[in-house]
Amino acid sequence: MKKALTPNDTTNPRETTSSSTEQALQPPPPPQLRTSPEQTETVAEKTVALERRNRELAALNAIATAISQSLDLSQVLETAVEQALPLFDVEAVVVLLVDENAGSLRLRAARGTPSITRNLDGLKLEESLCGQVVLTGQPLVARDVAHDPRALAETQQTDLSLLALTPLKVRSRVLGVLGVASRQPRTFTTEDERLLEAIGRQVGIAVENARLYEEVHRRLENMVALHETSLDITAELELQEVLQAIVERASRLLRAKGGAIYLYDPDRDELILAVSAIPWKDYAGTTLKLGEGLAGKVALTGKPIVVDNYSQWEGRSPKFEGEPFTANVAAPLKWQGQVIGTIAIVENAAERTFTPEDVVLLSSFADQAAIAIANAQLYEKARRAAADLKAANEKLERINEQLLALYKVGAAISGALGMDTVQQRIAEEIVKNLGFDIALVAVVNVKERTLGHLVHAGVASSLVQQVELLAGVPLSASISLDAAENLAIKAGRTGKIAITHDLYELFRPKISRTAAAAIQELLGVQTIAVVPLIAKASLAGVVAAMSRQPEISEDVLTSLRIFASQAAIAIANARLFEDVVHMAEQIERQNKELLETRDRLVKAERLAAIGQIGLTIRHEVNNPLTGILGLTQWLLGQETDLSESVRNDLQTIEEMAIRIRDIIKKLENVEDRTTVYLGNTRMIDLR
Repeated sequence: MKKALTPNDTTNPRETTSSSTEQALQPPPPPQLRTSPEQTETVAEKTVALERRNRELAALNAIATAISQSLDLSQVLETAVEQALPLFDVEAVVVLLVDENAGSLRLRAARGTPSITRNLDGLKLEESLCGQVVLTGQPLVARDVAHDPRALAETQQTDLSLLALTPLKVRSRVLGVLGVASRQPRTFTTEDERLLEAIGRQVGIAVENARLYEEVHRRLENMVALHETSLDITAELELQEVLQAIVERASRLLRAKGGAIYLYDPDRDELILAVSAIPWKDYAGTTLKLGEGLAGKVALTGKPIVVDNYSQWEGRSPKFEGEPFTANVAAPLKWQGQVIGTIAIVENAAERTFTPEDVVLLSSFADQAAIAIANAQLYEKARRAAADLKAANEKLERINEQLLALYKVGAAISGALGMDTVQQRIAEEIVKNLGFDIALVAVVNVKERTLGHLVHAGVASSLVQQVELLAGVPLSASISLDAAENLAIKAGRTGKIAITHDLYELFRPKISRTAAAAIQELLGVQTIAVVPLIAKASLAGVVAAMSRQPEISEDVLTSLRIFASQAAIAIANARLFEDVVHMAEQIERQNKELLETRDRLVKAERLAAIGQIGLTIRHEVNNPLTGILGLTQWLLGQETDLSESVRNDLQTIEEMAIRIRDIIKKLENVEDRTTVYLGNTRMIDLR
């Protein structure tokens, strides 16, 4: 880097030099004349000045060329500082542009020592030498910054010596500052100041042209993006997808971090945050009253609002107290003159805030977004109505199917009369037609006040044996109606269906909790519906319908309720049938007993008559018989000279008389002497 000239270094401008470059720039001397030392020194000064001027013109030309060839602001500024650095005997060249929203200067281009350029970024206008140049619009050269009496940002940097600044002006507007800086003492001449100002004028024009181009280009991009976005979001019909697309597109249009959409609920008279695309937290579902917070005020007034720092804004909602919100802009979503919601975009205020152009862009976008939202809501209503109609038709079909099935079920169970048959059909129909996996049916024993006589369907015989083995009691074991903790008994008392996921609740206290858990795992059931069977305001029995699904639908429960009423009637009828059968059997048994009693009475009368005859015969026969027997016995005892044949005849007469006496004696109790012979005939046994 070539050292700039100082006033002490200058010589007489009329002197010349003998170098080829200098000869090319100066007219040749007369051939016969000889130059003096003073003339030679003057030529050398002119040559140096000319070379410096050429470098300056070349730099200015390069900057002008860059400006004319590119409208990219960053490229123009980088070219400017790159061409300017060799022209000055300094350590750094910087371009600072004004950030009007932040009231500071931002470093946009730099060449040289990084420690110097970094310290010049972010300077406040009122608190810095660079800011003073912007505020006054005049150049400033501080040749001893460390000892400058002004208490400003640059003067606090004690290692900085030279700081030369010139404003980047276009007409009366200052866009920024071009500056050169050095930590070592440097001589900064008037020519240096003029050169810095000339470069500053060119850079100022370049900045203005680039900004105008960027603004036009940005507006064009915004218009194209707005048009494309409108086409995209209006093509969507799903409300949630439309809302998500609106937030994403709006954030992209405004080059912001994210945003959210609130929709107005007229029934609740409040805003509901429908979609949140804020990176640090999902606020979806948050509600605001009209006038509350930024979104609420926009919805209430119908006008957009910009907030540079929400955390310090006096109108912020308590629901967002302590949240890391900074820059915010919100616009109303209007449809047919009515506010249907609010769209809000968020940004970090340390990086940027929202401008009036952003508000115009967001408002234009909000108008298109409102149309898309209204269309999506109408589509959603139409689709919901169609879905409701379809669901109603499907429900009607299911009800018809259920009624038909229940009719068949009712016909099936009403055809049975025996209790065992009725219970078995009830259990089988629950499994077959109501979609349950296992069904248990128990009936009430009124006399014993128990619930038992369990019948099942859907369980294999092998599983029944395993269940009883695990339970330790037969499934047919009864439960007292006073078992207050048993779910079946509870359901019977309340008359309502009870749902449980624990088999122990159904069988307590008959089996233990451990056994119930093992049985439930073996059967694989997850949900149990316990349904009381109520007939004529009395508990007739209980049905336990078991499913291997985690839940039972309301439609199925409704069918189960209807079926339970039919099942209760069937059980009541079966019980009446059993009572009638029992009564018929009892009547038949009583009739049989009456017939037997009548037969016995007739027979008794007959036997009594026979007995009376027998008594008469015995009396009439016994008198002569006694004489015959006595005389015969006397003759046998008194007569010793009787012949053998006479004695034998007397003995025969004695034996026959004794036999007649014994036969007559049997007539004393005729009934005890009767015997039943073939053909159910009773005869008196006189033997």
